[in-house]
Amino acid sequence: MTDVGSLLEQGKSAQKNGDWDKALDAYEKALKSSPDSFVARRNLASMLAIRGRLKAIIATYRDFLALMEAREDYNDVIEVIDLLLTFEPESEDLYSKKIEIFWKIKDTA
Repeated sequence: MTDVGSLLEQGKSAQKNGDWDKALDAYEKALKSSPDSFVARRNLASMLAIRGRLKAIIATYRDFLALMEAREDYNDVIEVIDLLLTFEPESEDLYSKKIEIFWKIKDTA
């Protein structure tokens, strides 16, 4: 099995060469290999954006949001919420979630 770093490099190289399908495939494999990889998700979302697959981008980040929240990785949760808000600027649930996470951060400080 190829490690996530190698898959990310393959994706980056393919993306640089304009081989969108190969890059997308490499990033999807990297994400399957390492579901908590922020870099793999970000790069996958970038390729999905090039392909115009907005719903897939949102789903990718929402899955990651749930994973980071379950791990109580609140700084990453805030970062992912901010990314999602660029695609869903009127999403009340994201603003509510952000407030909730800020309260959790405050309570753990």
